[in-house]
Parts: sequence; structure tokens; C-alpha cells
Amino acid sequence: MATLFIILLIVGLFHFIYEGILLPSIRLSLRYDLFKLRDDLRNYSHENDLQNNEAAQLLDSIICATISRLHQLSIYSIIGSKQQYNDNNRFKKNVDNSLAVIDNSEIDDIVIMNQKLIMITLKALVFNSGGWVLIFVPVASIVVIYSIITSSVSKFKYHLRSRISRITYASDTFFNHLP
Repeated sequence: MATLFIILLIVGLFHFIYEGILLPSIRLSLRYDLFKLRDDLRNYSHENDLQNNEAAQLLDSIICATISRLHQLSIYSIIGSKQQYNDNNRFKKNVDNSLAVIDNSEIDDIVIMNQKLIMITLKALVFNSGGWVLIFVPVASIVVIYSIITSSVSKFKYHLRSRISRITYASDTFFNHLP
């Protein structure tokens, strides 16, 4: 019982340190990266007279939305958006149209900025889900170890049956030559 209490105390301490101290600093850094990306996009749009470019405007609004929702990016948001994408045709059409506008942009710098946005978003997703590492890693380890053991046992059973069947079906002459 004391061991369980100590484990829960360590998990709680890790969660407090990660969620309360480390993650806000990491998110702030990612927000600054997004602000810089948005400023770079706006400067590029202004310098190249792209204020009316659909891809530039769309990317700008997506960056702003990502800034405001940075703290919500998690495994749950990925699952929810995937479900929404599969269930809601209007949502799917909007996502597909947005992807097409940016991916088919003739302006390479917009495509590159979009790739930077995706990388920052991926980092946010990983860091926001980092609190689950302490829970996920032990469970995943147990599943992997279990699958390795069951696979090894299955292979051992197969080889054992193979050897036993050879002995079982061997001719009497083989057994007559044994000491």
C-alpha cells in the first residue's frame, strides 16, 4: 500500500512539474514561433503585394487560429477532428478546400511557411500530450513485453510439437538403436 502511495505521489509530482511549470514555458515559446511566422507571412505578403492572395489570407487565419487554440492541441483533439472529418461532409469539404488552396499555391514561400506551421503544431501536440507519457510508457511497455512473450511461447510450442511429432512418428528401428 505504501508503494502505491509513493508511486501516485511521484506521478502527481511529475504531472504538477510538467503541466504547471514546464509546459507553460514550452507553449509560450511555441506561441512566439507562431507570432514570428505570422509576422513573416504578413511582411512577405506586404512586400510582394499579396494582401488579396487567397492562400496567404487563409494561412494567416490558420496561424491566428492555431495561436488561440495552442493549449487545446492534444491526442483528443486529433481524434475529435478525425471523427468530425469522417462524419461531417461540410467540415470535410472546408478542410479539403483549405488544403488544396495552400498546397496548390504557386508561391513556394507560402507552402514553406505552411510546412513550418505544421511542424510547430506537431510540436505543440507532442508537448501537450507529454503528461500522458508517464502513464502511456508503462502500459505500452507491458503490452510490448506481453506480445513478445506470447510470440516466444507460441514459437516454442510450435518447435516442441515439431520435435515431439518426429519422435512420436519415428520408426521402431530408431528406438531399437537407443542405449
